[in-house]
Amino acid sequence: MDGLIIERLFNWSLTREVAVRITALDGNGHPIPHVRFDIYQGSVQSPGERTFAGATDSTGVFVTNMVFPMDAEKAVVKTFSQGTAVVREVTISDNALITVFEGLERDTTTDSDWDYIPDAFDDYPADTAQSFNNYFPSENHFATLVFNDSWPGESNYDYNDVVIRYRCNYITNFFNQVVEVDITLVQEAAGSTRHNGFGIQFRLDPSLFDTVSGSRLTTGTIHTELKGYESVPGTMIVIAYDDGRSLFEGGDLPGPVNTVPGVAYRKPDTLSLRIVLPENQSIPVIMFGLPPFNPFIFTDGDRSHEIHLPDHPPTALADTTLFGTLSDNSQPLIFRYYKNRNNLPWALHFPGEFSYLTEGSALIRGYPKFGGWTESDGSAYRDWYYKEGQGYRNEGYLYSH
Repeated sequence: MDGLIIERLFNWSLTREVAVRITALDGNGHPIPHVRFDIYQGSVQSPGERTFAGATDSTGVFVTNMVFPMDAEKAVVKTFSQGTAVVREVTISDNALITVFEGLERDTTTDSDWDYIPDAFDDYPADTAQSFNNYFPSENHFATLVFNDSWPGESNYDYNDVVIRYRCNYITNFFNQVVEVDITLVQEAAGSTRHNGFGIQFRLDPSLFDTVSGSRLTTGTIHTELKGYESVPGTMIVIAYDDGRSLFEGGDLPGPVNTVPGVAYRKPDTLSLRIVLPENQSIPVIMFGLPPFNPFIFTDGDRSHEIHLPDHPPTALADTTLFGTLSDNSQPLIFRYYKNRNNLPWALHFPGEFSYLTEGSALIRGYPKFGGWTESDGSAYRDWYYKEGQGYRNEGYLYSH
């Protein structure tokens, strides 16, 4: 791994933010308000699972932002016109998904909660404040975060000290604004014997939120407000748990968990974080932010010892004196964070379910095309982490149970 030649400004992100604009017009070219659209990642032949949903405003336009895998080129948009499905495949161009549906007829069936969204198209037909579920990565699948907890020390690049699967559901109202975010979270593996915690920073003022619930805090090292988040001026930090090793069946037993072949698999707990905004207050998706937000681990009960994704800044509670020590080559003045001198990170984010490495196996051994992706500055082998066959994987280095 250290022999790879990676550009200093290489963007480690495997996702991109896409601006969505969908227009609904009737047969005379007039805008139609309150028309629901569903967005799927895939093709018409294989649309996959629904991700985002929403409705047009008074001008007949539905606008939002979404996260797509970096190599996604198309999406499927679906609506209904008088009960008949209308489906279209739309190309993503310049990080934008823009299309116009013409000749639609508005559905005028029952709207029990008077939120302008007919019951048949309302995910919450009895709740005026909530209308749509919006998922990342999709309704029934998980994205993956992987960490090495050796920072700022040298990494062994197996990225399995903390492996987290997560799924977000943005619940939006008929204005397509966020009223609640639910995050399902599973720590799948703990390749380290350290007692690591996990948190997420949202770059919004805590006063905008009502309550945070679902955290698993057991060690007494985390101090939160009564509403459930950490008290840091100007930003909200949610600590999901403070000791990942306690989340597995059997509790904190010795040794790595779910990273060593032949050792019994231990079932992890599932956490359900619920972030609720005050009644009659909502935030546009573009202002709320999109996954993965700013996730981090902190090591062995030391809240100040944060480890983030590459070029994601620390929180105000982090010990920044660790920057530039040992193997770290962070340079905050130029917004460079959590990368070593060879530009390799201690953490990665995948927009899907990633097959992680066995204990002590460097990432490039399990995924030979990883090197081609990094050394091409991301232009080649964008599918290195999920494609099978053709020399993409060495299964012997990937954990399974």
